[in-house]
Amino acid sequence: MTCKNCGANVPEDSKFCPSCGAAMDLPVPEVVDSPPVEQVYTPPVEEVITPPVVEQEYVPPVEAEYTPPVVEYTPPVQEEYKPPVQAEYTPPVQNEYKAPVSDSFSNAAQNAGETAKEYAQKASGVAAGIGAGISDAVKNAEDKTGDFTKHDIDNGKGLGILAYLGILLIIPLIAGKDNRFVMFHTNQGLILLLCAIAFAIVHRILVAILMFISWRLLFISSILSLVYIAFLVFAILGIINVLNGKAKELPLIGNFKILNY
Repeated sequence: MTCKNCGANVPEDSKFCPSCGAAMDLPVPEVVDSPPVEQVYTPPVEEVITPPVVEQEYVPPVEAEYTPPVVEYTPPVQEEYKPPVQAEYTPPVQNEYKAPVSDSFSNAAQNAGETAKEYAQKASGVAAGIGAGISDAVKNAEDKTGDFTKHDIDNGKGLGILAYLGILLIIPLIAGKDNRFVMFHTNQGLILLLCAIAFAIVHRILVAILMFISWRLLFISSILSLVYIAFLVFAILGIINVLNGKAKELPLIGNFKILNY
């Protein structure tokens, strides 16, 4: 093949001239029509069905039976508790205190003893006088049993007793107003209650006055307290009169009349 630029011979497979470097015009290969290739029919290959493999039955492994280890428990041996021995406490011996005795203190103690004896003698004398006075008053009390009918006496004993039990006299005062025997003893019980209340008030006032003056005068209050025994005795006498079916006035205070009967 000859180069068109320089006329040098160029190999046929060269794309450029080795002398001048010009591009070579390579001949275009002729396209030869080839006949169509007939496709050969290949029949489909039938798939061979392989039967499923039969699974073997699962046999679980045999577990060996668990036998726990036998451990014998031996409790620890506890020693017996022995409390500590405490030494016996011996209190120290204290000498008895003896206060110095002065002459003035000795005289005061002696005077106090003599005063206490005098107070005791006075109290016993007053008590004996009150007892004797009550005894004489009981003997001289007026008996009004004849003024009442046997019917009133028999039907009024229950309510008559309540007339001497303090505030309970309200019951015979309301329920026994149609019974003269009941109203007689209700009048006696009311007088006794009013006298006891009045004496209690006076006694309290007197005790306050005596304490204000001197504690040494409290023996007077102790003597006057014996009057409460007299009120108790009067109440018992009234109950005895009711049980015996009598309408006797109480000593000293029975002749007063507050209620109509």
